[in-house]
Amino acid sequence: MRLRKSFGRACVSLVVFLWSFSIGAVRGQSTGDWLGQLGDSDSKNRVAAAMALGALGGTLESKKVTPALIAAFKKEEDKGVRVALAGALGKMGPAASEAVPGLIEALEDEKLRYHAALALGQIGAGANAAIPRLVALLNDTDIGHAAARALGSMNFEALSALVEACGAKEAVVRARAAYALGEIGSKKTEDVGGADSQLTDAIAALVTGLGDENSNVRYWAAFALGELGAKETSAISSVVACLNDDDKAVRSQASRALGKIGDEAVPDLVQALKHEQVRVRQGAARALGEIRAESVKDSVPALVELLKDDSERVRYEAALSLKSIGKEAGAATPDLVATLKDEDQSVRNQSAQALVAIGAASVDPLIPVLKDDALRYKALRILRQLGPAAKPAMAAVTETLKDRDDKVRYESVRILMSIGLDAKAAIPELEKLLQDESERVRDAAKAALEIIKVEPEKKEKKE
Repeated sequence: MRLRKSFGRACVSLVVFLWSFSIGAVRGQSTGDWLGQLGDSDSKNRVAAAMALGALGGTLESKKVTPALIAAFKKEEDKGVRVALAGALGKMGPAASEAVPGLIEALEDEKLRYHAALALGQIGAGANAAIPRLVALLNDTDIGHAAARALGSMNFEALSALVEACGAKEAVVRARAAYALGEIGSKKTEDVGGADSQLTDAIAALVTGLGDENSNVRYWAAFALGELGAKETSAISSVVACLNDDDKAVRSQASRALGKIGDEAVPDLVQALKHEQVRVRQGAARALGEIRAESVKDSVPALVELLKDDSERVRYEAALSLKSIGKEAGAATPDLVATLKDEDQSVRNQSAQALVAIGAASVDPLIPVLKDDALRYKALRILRQLGPAAKPAMAAVTETLKDRDDKVRYESVRILMSIGLDAKAAIPELEKLLQDESERVRDAAKAALEIIKVEPEKKEKKE
Protein backbone atom coordinates (compact mmCIF):
# COMPACT_ATOMS: atom_id res chain seq x y z
CA MET A 1 0.00 0.00 0.00
CA ARG A 2 2.82 2.40 0.91
CA LEU A 3 4.55 1.63 -2.39
CA ARG A 4 1.35 2.36 -4.29
CA LYS A 5 0.89 5.70 -2.49
CA SER A 6 4.49 6.67 -3.13
CA PHE A 7 4.19 5.77 -6.80
CA GLY A 8 0.99 7.80 -7.11
CA ARG A 9 2.58 10.87 -5.57
CA ALA A 10 5.60 10.43 -7.81
CA CYS A 11 3.32 10.52 -10.89
CA VAL A 12 1.65 13.68 -9.64
CA SER A 13 5.03 15.25 -8.98
CA LEU A 14 6.17 14.41 -12.50
CA VAL A 15 3.19 16.17 -14.07
CA VAL A 16 3.72 19.11 -11.74
CA PHE A 17 7.36 19.33 -12.76
CA LEU A 18 6.45 19.48 -16.45
CA TRP A 19 4.00 22.35 -16.02
CA SER A 20 5.27 24.42 -13.14
CA PHE A 21 7.72 26.66 -14.97
CA SER A 22 5.47 28.83 -17.13
CA ILE A 23 2.39 29.23 -14.93
CA GLY A 24 1.30 32.31 -12.99
CA ALA A 25 0.06 32.82 -9.43
CA VAL A 26 -3.26 32.28 -7.65
CA ARG A 27 -4.38 33.07 -4.09
CA GLY A 28 -1.04 34.59 -3.17
CA GLN A 29 0.97 31.56 -4.20
CA SER A 30 2.42 30.58 -7.56
CA THR A 31 0.46 28.06 -9.55
CA GLY A 32 3.58 25.93 -9.69
CA ASP A 33 3.65 25.83 -5.90
CA TRP A 34 0.01 24.81 -5.76
CA LEU A 35 0.69 22.07 -8.29
CA GLY A 36 3.56 20.87 -6.12
CA GLN A 37 1.25 20.85 -3.13
CA LEU A 38 -0.97 18.28 -4.83
CA GLY A 39 1.69 15.74 -3.80
CA ASP A 40 1.96 16.99 -0.22
CA SER A 41 1.85 14.40 2.55
CA ASP A 42 -0.82 16.37 4.42
CA SER A 43 -4.31 15.79 2.98
CA LYS A 44 -5.45 19.24 4.11
CA ASN A 45 -2.76 20.84 1.98
CA ARG A 46 -3.76 18.72 -1.00
CA VAL A 47 -7.39 19.85 -0.57
CA ALA A 48 -6.25 23.47 -0.43
CA ALA A 49 -4.22 22.97 -3.60
CA ALA A 50 -7.15 21.39 -5.46
CA MET A 51 -9.43 24.24 -4.48
CA ALA A 52 -6.89 26.89 -5.47
CA LEU A 53 -6.23 25.26 -8.83
CA GLY A 54 -9.94 24.89 -9.41
CA ALA A 55 -10.17 28.67 -9.28
CA LEU A 56 -8.27 28.71 -12.57
CA GLY A 57 -11.19 27.12 -14.39
CA GLY A 58 -12.17 29.12 -17.45
CA THR A 59 -8.82 30.89 -17.64
CA LEU A 60 -5.97 30.40 -20.08
CA GLU A 61 -4.11 28.42 -17.44
CA SER A 62 -6.85 25.81 -17.05
CA LYS A 63 -5.41 23.67 -19.85
CA LYS A 64 -2.02 23.77 -18.14
CA VAL A 65 -3.22 22.55 -14.73
CA THR A 66 -5.84 20.03 -15.90
CA PRO A 67 -3.40 17.17 -16.61
CA ALA A 68 -2.01 17.46 -13.07
CA LEU A 69 -5.53 17.44 -11.59
CA ILE A 70 -6.47 14.38 -13.64
CA ALA A 71 -3.32 12.55 -12.57
CA ALA A 72 -3.96 13.47 -8.94
CA PHE A 73 -7.56 12.29 -9.11
CA LYS A 74 -6.52 8.92 -10.55
CA LYS A 75 -3.98 8.26 -7.82
CA GLU A 76 -5.55 9.96 -4.80
CA GLU A 77 -7.01 7.64 -2.14
CA ASP A 78 -8.20 10.16 0.45
CA LYS A 79 -11.92 10.69 -0.09
CA GLY A 80 -11.89 14.31 1.05
CA VAL A 81 -9.12 15.18 -1.37
CA ARG A 82 -10.88 13.33 -4.20
CA VAL A 83 -14.01 15.39 -3.55
CA ALA A 84 -11.95 18.58 -3.87
CA LEU A 85 -10.27 17.28 -7.02
CA ALA A 86 -13.62 16.35 -8.59
CA GLY A 87 -14.81 19.88 -7.94
CA ALA A 88 -11.65 21.32 -9.48
CA LEU A 89 -11.96 19.09 -12.56
CA GLY A 90 -15.55 20.23 -13.02
CA LYS A 91 -14.42 23.84 -13.02
CA MET A 92 -11.99 23.03 -15.82
CA GLY A 93 -15.02 22.28 -18.01
CA PRO A 94 -14.49 20.60 -21.41
CA ALA A 95 -10.72 20.69 -20.90
CA ALA A 96 -11.15 17.90 -18.33
CA SER A 97 -12.76 15.40 -20.72
CA GLU A 98 -9.96 12.90 -20.10
CA ALA A 99 -11.12 12.70 -16.48
CA VAL A 100 -14.53 11.35 -17.52
CA PRO A 101 -13.75 7.61 -17.11
CA GLY A 102 -12.52 8.19 -13.57
CA LEU A 103 -15.52 10.35 -12.73
CA ILE A 104 -17.88 7.68 -14.06
CA GLU A 105 -16.22 5.18 -11.73
CA ALA A 106 -16.62 7.67 -8.90
CA LEU A 107 -20.38 7.59 -9.42
CA GLU A 108 -20.31 4.26 -7.58
CA ASP A 109 -18.67 5.78 -4.50
CA GLU A 110 -21.20 7.00 -1.94
CA LYS A 111 -19.00 9.88 -0.79
CA LEU A 112 -17.91 10.94 -4.26
CA ARG A 113 -20.90 10.28 -6.49
CA TYR A 114 -22.66 13.62 -5.98
CA HIS A 115 -19.52 15.64 -6.72
CA ALA A 116 -18.63 13.37 -9.65
CA ALA A 117 -22.08 13.92 -11.18
CA LEU A 118 -21.74 17.66 -10.86
CA ALA A 119 -18.27 17.56 -12.42
CA LEU A 120 -19.53 15.51 -15.36
CA GLY A 121 -22.23 18.08 -15.93
CA GLN A 122 -19.69 20.89 -15.91
CA ILE A 123 -17.55 19.04 -18.44
CA GLY A 124 -20.66 18.91 -20.62
CA ALA A 125 -20.73 17.33 -24.05
CA GLY A 126 -17.28 15.89 -23.49
CA ALA A 127 -18.80 13.63 -20.84
CA ASN A 128 -21.32 11.94 -23.13
CA ALA A 129 -19.88 8.54 -22.18
CA ALA A 130 -21.50 9.05 -18.77
CA ILE A 131 -25.06 9.37 -20.17
CA PRO A 132 -26.20 5.75 -19.60
CA ARG A 133 -25.01 5.70 -16.00
CA LEU A 134 -26.42 9.14 -15.23
CA VAL A 135 -29.82 8.16 -16.62
CA ALA A 136 -29.76 5.06 -14.43
CA LEU A 137 -29.16 7.30 -11.42
CA LEU A 138 -32.20 9.52 -12.03
CA ASN A 139 -34.13 7.41 -9.53
CA ASP A 140 -31.42 7.71 -6.89
CA THR A 141 -32.60 9.46 -3.75
CA ASP A 142 -29.26 11.12 -3.04
CA ILE A 143 -27.96 12.20 -6.43
CA GLY A 144 -30.91 11.87 -8.79
CA HIS A 145 -31.22 15.63 -9.13
CA ALA A 146 -27.47 16.04 -9.63
CA ALA A 147 -27.64 13.39 -12.37
CA ALA A 148 -30.49 15.29 -14.02
CA ARG A 149 -28.49 18.52 -13.89
CA ALA A 150 -25.51 16.77 -15.45
CA LEU A 151 -27.64 15.31 -18.24
CA GLY A 152 -29.09 18.74 -18.87
CA SER A 153 -25.58 19.96 -19.61
CA MET A 154 -25.03 17.32 -22.30
CA ASN A 155 -25.74 17.87 -25.97
CA PHE A 156 -28.35 16.15 -28.12
CA GLU A 157 -26.57 12.82 -27.63
CA ALA A 158 -28.61 12.48 -24.44
CA LEU A 159 -32.02 12.90 -26.11
CA SER A 160 -32.78 9.27 -26.87
CA ALA A 161 -31.91 8.07 -23.38
CA LEU A 162 -33.94 10.85 -21.78
CA VAL A 163 -36.94 10.22 -24.02
CA GLU A 164 -36.90 6.62 -22.87
CA ALA A 165 -36.64 7.78 -19.25
CA CYS A 166 -39.76 9.92 -19.75
CA GLY A 167 -41.67 6.64 -19.91
CA ALA A 168 -40.23 5.20 -16.69
CA LYS A 169 -42.65 3.82 -14.14
CA GLU A 170 -41.21 6.05 -11.38
CA ALA A 171 -42.66 9.56 -11.43
CA VAL A 172 -39.45 11.07 -10.09
CA VAL A 173 -37.52 9.66 -13.06
CA ARG A 174 -40.08 10.99 -15.52
CA ALA A 175 -39.92 14.44 -13.90
CA ARG A 176 -36.13 14.56 -13.84
CA ALA A 177 -35.87 13.38 -17.42
CA ALA A 178 -38.25 16.14 -18.50
CA TYR A 179 -36.21 18.68 -16.54
CA ALA A 180 -32.99 17.52 -18.23
CA LEU A 181 -34.61 17.79 -21.66
CA GLY A 182 -35.58 21.34 -20.85
CA GLU A 183 -32.04 22.18 -19.80
CA ILE A 184 -30.74 20.78 -23.10
CA GLY A 185 -33.38 22.83 -24.89
CA SER A 186 -32.26 26.02 -23.15
CA LYS A 187 -28.87 25.60 -24.83
CA LYS A 188 -30.36 24.69 -28.21
CA THR A 189 -29.41 26.70 -31.27
CA GLU A 190 -31.24 26.82 -34.59
CA ASP A 191 -28.87 24.17 -35.94
CA VAL A 192 -29.63 20.87 -34.21
CA GLY A 193 -27.56 18.80 -36.59
CA GLY A 194 -28.99 15.35 -37.15
CA ALA A 195 -31.13 15.44 -34.02
CA ASP A 196 -34.38 16.48 -35.73
CA SER A 197 -36.07 13.09 -35.37
CA GLN A 198 -34.89 12.76 -31.76
CA LEU A 199 -36.20 16.24 -31.04
CA THR A 200 -39.57 15.24 -32.46
CA ASP A 201 -39.60 12.17 -30.22
CA ALA A 202 -38.68 14.29 -27.22
CA ILE A 203 -41.52 16.73 -27.86
CA ALA A 204 -43.98 13.84 -28.25
CA ALA A 205 -42.81 12.34 -24.94
CA LEU A 206 -43.15 15.69 -23.20
CA VAL A 207 -46.65 16.25 -24.59
CA THR A 208 -47.54 12.90 -23.05
CA GLY A 209 -45.97 14.14 -19.82
CA LEU A 210 -48.39 17.09 -19.74
CA GLY A 211 -51.13 14.57 -19.03
CA ASP A 212 -49.20 12.74 -16.32
CA GLU A 213 -50.98 12.06 -13.04
CA ASN A 214 -48.00 13.53 -11.18
CA SER A 215 -47.93 17.34 -11.04
CA ASN A 216 -44.11 17.49 -10.94
CA VAL A 217 -43.96 15.62 -14.23
CA ARG A 218 -46.50 17.98 -15.78
CA TYR A 219 -44.58 20.99 -14.46
CA TRP A 220 -41.23 19.92 -15.92
CA ALA A 221 -42.82 18.74 -19.16
CA ALA A 222 -44.26 22.23 -19.67
CA PHE A 223 -40.90 23.75 -18.77
CA ALA A 224 -39.09 21.56 -21.31
CA LEU A 225 -41.54 22.25 -24.13
CA GLY A 226 -41.01 25.96 -23.59
CA GLU A 227 -37.23 25.64 -23.56
CA LEU A 228 -37.26 23.45 -26.65
CA GLY A 229 -39.50 26.00 -28.38
CA ALA A 230 -42.02 23.37 -29.42
CA LYS A 231 -43.82 24.83 -32.44
CA GLU A 232 -45.99 21.80 -33.22
CA THR A 233 -49.72 22.48 -33.11
CA SER A 234 -50.37 19.50 -30.86
CA ALA A 235 -47.71 20.64 -28.41
CA ILE A 236 -49.03 24.20 -28.24
CA SER A 237 -52.64 23.13 -27.75
CA SER A 238 -51.56 20.71 -25.02
CA VAL A 239 -49.63 23.42 -23.16
CA VAL A 240 -52.61 25.80 -23.49
CA ALA A 241 -54.78 23.09 -21.92
CA CYS A 242 -52.40 23.11 -18.94
CA LEU A 243 -53.47 26.68 -18.21
CA ASN A 244 -56.49 24.96 -16.65
CA ASP A 245 -54.42 22.54 -14.57
CA ASP A 246 -55.48 22.03 -10.97
CA ASP A 247 -51.94 22.76 -9.82
CA LYS A 248 -51.08 26.47 -9.70
CA ALA A 249 -47.37 25.86 -10.33
CA VAL A 250 -48.16 23.87 -13.47
CA ARG A 251 -50.43 26.65 -14.73
CA SER A 252 -47.70 29.25 -14.18
CA GLN A 253 -45.11 27.10 -15.92
CA ALA A 254 -47.45 26.53 -18.86
CA SER A 255 -47.90 30.28 -19.22
CA ARG A 256 -44.14 30.83 -19.22
CA ALA A 257 -43.67 28.01 -21.72
CA LEU A 258 -46.15 29.54 -24.15
CA GLY A 259 -44.37 32.85 -23.85
CA LYS A 260 -41.11 31.12 -24.79
CA ILE A 261 -42.70 29.24 -27.68
CA GLY A 262 -43.61 32.65 -29.02
CA ASP A 263 -45.28 33.64 -32.25
CA GLU A 264 -46.75 30.25 -33.10
CA ALA A 265 -48.67 30.20 -29.82
CA VAL A 266 -50.45 33.52 -30.36
CA PRO A 267 -53.61 32.23 -32.16
CA ASP A 268 -54.26 29.62 -29.44
CA LEU A 269 -53.63 32.17 -26.72
CA VAL A 270 -56.02 34.72 -28.21
CA GLN A 271 -58.68 32.02 -28.34
CA ALA A 272 -57.90 31.10 -24.73
CA LEU A 273 -58.63 34.69 -23.64
CA LYS A 274 -62.30 33.81 -24.13
CA HIS A 275 -62.16 30.61 -22.05
CA GLU A 276 -64.83 30.16 -19.40
CA GLN A 277 -62.25 29.42 -16.71
CA VAL A 278 -60.69 32.44 -14.99
CA ARG A 279 -57.31 30.77 -14.62
CA VAL A 280 -57.11 30.03 -18.34
CA ARG A 281 -57.88 33.63 -19.29
CA GLN A 282 -55.36 34.83 -16.71
CA GLY A 283 -52.59 32.52 -17.95
CA ALA A 284 -53.24 33.30 -21.61
CA ALA A 285 -53.06 37.05 -20.97
CA ARG A 286 -49.82 36.61 -19.05
CA ALA A 287 -48.26 34.52 -21.82
CA LEU A 288 -49.13 37.09 -24.49
CA GLY A 289 -47.21 39.66 -22.49
CA GLU A 290 -44.09 37.49 -22.80
CA ILE A 291 -44.16 37.44 -26.60
CA ARG A 292 -42.68 40.21 -28.73
CA ALA A 293 -45.03 43.13 -29.27
CA GLU A 294 -45.01 42.94 -33.07
CA SER A 295 -46.45 39.43 -32.95
CA VAL A 296 -49.21 40.08 -30.42
CA LYS A 297 -50.43 43.54 -31.46
CA ASP A 298 -53.52 41.97 -33.05
CA SER A 299 -54.46 40.58 -29.64
CA VAL A 300 -54.95 44.09 -28.21
CA PRO A 301 -58.76 44.18 -28.77
CA ALA A 302 -59.16 40.86 -26.95
CA LEU A 303 -56.98 42.08 -24.07
CA VAL A 304 -59.01 45.29 -23.88
CA GLU A 305 -62.11 43.17 -23.38
CA LEU A 306 -60.42 41.50 -20.43
CA LEU A 307 -60.02 44.89 -18.72
CA LYS A 308 -63.75 44.51 -18.00
CA ASP A 309 -63.44 40.92 -16.74
CA ASP A 310 -65.18 39.98 -13.49
CA SER A 311 -61.88 38.70 -12.09
CA GLU A 312 -59.39 41.28 -10.84
CA ARG A 313 -56.60 38.77 -11.54
CA VAL A 314 -57.57 38.65 -15.19
CA ARG A 315 -57.88 42.45 -15.41
CA TYR A 316 -54.44 42.78 -13.84
CA GLU A 317 -52.82 40.36 -16.30
CA ALA A 318 -54.54 42.08 -19.24
CA ALA A 319 -53.15 45.46 -18.16
CA LEU A 320 -49.73 43.91 -17.60
CA SER A 321 -49.69 42.45 -21.10
CA LEU A 322 -50.78 45.72 -22.64
CA LYS A 323 -47.88 47.36 -20.82
CA SER A 324 -45.52 44.77 -22.31
CA ILE A 325 -46.91 45.38 -25.78
CA GLY A 326 -46.25 49.09 -25.32
CA LYS A 327 -46.66 51.48 -28.24
CA GLU A 328 -48.37 48.84 -30.33
CA ALA A 329 -51.25 48.89 -27.81
CA GLY A 330 -52.22 52.51 -28.51
CA ALA A 331 -55.82 51.55 -29.26
CA ALA A 332 -56.21 50.40 -25.64
CA THR A 333 -55.60 53.81 -24.07
CA PRO A 334 -59.26 54.91 -23.58
CA ASP A 335 -60.05 51.63 -21.81
CA LEU A 336 -56.89 51.79 -19.72
CA VAL A 337 -57.82 55.33 -18.65
CA ALA A 338 -61.24 54.03 -17.62
CA THR A 339 -59.53 51.27 -15.63
CA LEU A 340 -57.80 53.90 -13.51
CA LYS A 341 -61.08 53.80 -11.56
CA ASP A 342 -60.92 50.03 -11.05
CA GLU A 343 -61.91 48.87 -7.57
CA ASP A 344 -58.65 46.91 -7.27
CA GLN A 345 -55.53 48.97 -6.55
CA SER A 346 -53.14 46.59 -8.32
CA VAL A 347 -55.24 46.83 -11.48
CA ARG A 348 -55.28 50.62 -11.24
CA ASN A 349 -51.52 50.75 -10.80
CA GLN A 350 -50.85 48.35 -13.65
CA SER A 351 -53.13 50.32 -15.94
CA ALA A 352 -51.22 53.50 -15.12
CA GLN A 353 -47.94 51.77 -15.94
CA ALA A 354 -49.41 50.52 -19.21
CA LEU A 355 -50.36 54.06 -20.20
CA VAL A 356 -46.80 55.19 -19.54
CA ALA A 357 -45.40 52.30 -21.59
CA ILE A 358 -47.70 53.10 -24.51
CA GLY A 359 -46.43 56.65 -24.54
CA ALA A 360 -47.70 59.58 -26.62
CA ALA A 361 -50.97 57.85 -27.57
CA SER A 362 -51.99 58.05 -23.91
CA VAL A 363 -51.96 61.86 -23.72
CA ASP A 364 -55.25 62.79 -25.40
CA PRO A 365 -57.38 60.28 -23.42
CA LEU A 366 -55.83 61.61 -20.19
CA ILE A 367 -56.68 65.30 -20.78
CA PRO A 368 -60.38 65.01 -19.81
CA VAL A 369 -59.36 63.11 -16.67
CA LEU A 370 -57.60 66.24 -15.38
CA LYS A 371 -61.06 67.61 -14.57
CA ASP A 372 -61.84 64.60 -12.36
CA ASP A 373 -61.00 65.40 -8.74
CA ALA A 374 -60.52 61.73 -7.90
CA LEU A 375 -58.16 60.96 -10.79
CA ARG A 376 -56.42 64.28 -11.45
CA TYR A 377 -53.30 63.54 -9.43
CA LYS A 378 -52.84 60.06 -10.91
CA ALA A 379 -53.32 61.40 -14.43
CA LEU A 380 -50.70 64.08 -13.81
CA ARG A 381 -48.21 61.51 -12.53
CA ILE A 382 -48.67 59.54 -15.72
CA LEU A 383 -48.24 62.63 -17.88
CA ARG A 384 -45.08 63.59 -16.02
CA GLN A 385 -43.54 60.24 -16.85
CA LEU A 386 -44.31 60.82 -20.53
CA GLY A 387 -41.98 63.82 -20.56
CA PRO A 388 -42.05 66.10 -23.64
CA ALA A 389 -44.66 63.82 -25.20
CA ALA A 390 -47.18 65.40 -22.80
CA LYS A 391 -47.09 68.67 -24.79
CA PRO A 392 -50.67 68.29 -26.19
CA ALA A 393 -51.92 68.42 -22.59
CA MET A 394 -50.09 71.69 -21.79
CA ALA A 395 -53.16 73.92 -21.66
CA ALA A 396 -55.05 71.53 -19.40
CA VAL A 397 -52.00 71.08 -17.17
CA THR A 398 -51.59 74.85 -16.88
CA GLU A 399 -55.12 75.03 -15.46
CA THR A 400 -54.21 72.51 -12.76
CA LEU A 401 -51.54 74.92 -11.47
CA LYS A 402 -54.45 76.61 -9.68
CA ASP A 403 -55.51 73.44 -7.83
CA ARG A 404 -55.91 73.63 -4.06
CA ASP A 405 -53.81 70.49 -3.53
CA ASP A 406 -50.10 71.28 -3.44
CA LYS A 407 -49.29 67.77 -4.70
CA VAL A 408 -51.30 68.50 -7.83
CA ARG A 409 -49.63 71.87 -8.33
CA TYR A 410 -46.20 70.33 -7.89
CA GLU A 411 -46.81 67.55 -10.44
CA SER A 412 -48.21 70.12 -12.89
CA VAL A 413 -45.05 72.23 -12.61
CA ARG A 414 -42.89 69.15 -13.18
CA ILE A 415 -44.80 68.33 -16.37
CA LEU A 416 -44.38 71.84 -17.74
CA MET A 417 -40.70 71.71 -16.85
CA SER A 418 -40.30 68.50 -18.91
CA ILE A 419 -42.11 70.13 -21.86
CA GLY A 420 -39.54 72.90 -21.71
CA LEU A 421 -39.44 75.82 -24.18
CA ASP A 422 -42.79 74.81 -25.68
CA ALA A 423 -44.46 75.61 -22.35
CA LYS A 424 -43.93 79.41 -22.62
CA ALA A 425 -47.69 80.01 -22.50
CA ALA A 426 -47.65 78.76 -18.91
CA ILE A 427 -45.09 81.35 -17.72
CA PRO A 428 -47.64 83.78 -16.16
CA GLU A 429 -49.19 81.05 -14.02
CA LEU A 430 -45.80 79.66 -13.08
CA GLU A 431 -44.63 83.11 -11.94
CA LYS A 432 -47.61 83.28 -9.59
CA LEU A 433 -46.40 80.08 -7.96
CA LEU A 434 -43.17 81.79 -6.91
CA GLN A 435 -45.29 83.02 -3.99
CA ASP A 436 -46.93 79.64 -3.33
CA GLU A 437 -47.45 78.57 0.27
CA SER A 438 -45.63 75.29 -0.46
CA GLU A 439 -41.84 75.53 -0.48
CA ARG A 440 -41.38 72.63 -2.87
CA VAL A 441 -43.92 74.14 -5.29
CA ARG A 442 -42.07 77.47 -5.16
CA ASP A 443 -38.73 75.75 -5.80
CA ALA A 444 -40.16 73.69 -8.64
CA ALA A 445 -41.74 76.77 -10.24
CA LYS A 446 -38.43 78.64 -10.06
CA ALA A 447 -36.58 75.72 -11.68
CA ALA A 448 -39.26 75.39 -14.38
CA LEU A 449 -39.09 79.08 -15.25
CA GLU A 450 -35.32 78.92 -15.57
CA ILE A 451 -35.72 76.13 -18.14
CA ILE A 452 -38.70 77.54 -20.03
CA LYS A 453 -37.36 81.10 -20.23
CA VAL A 454 -34.00 80.07 -21.69
CA GLU A 455 -33.62 81.61 -25.13
CA PRO A 456 -33.14 79.00 -27.88
CA GLU A 457 -29.64 80.22 -28.73
CA LYS A 458 -28.58 80.06 -25.06
CA LYS A 459 -29.95 76.55 -24.75
CA GLU A 460 -27.94 75.47 -27.79
CA LYS A 461 -24.76 76.84 -26.20
CA LYS A 462 -25.46 74.89 -23.00
CA GLU A 463 -25.99 71.71 -24.96
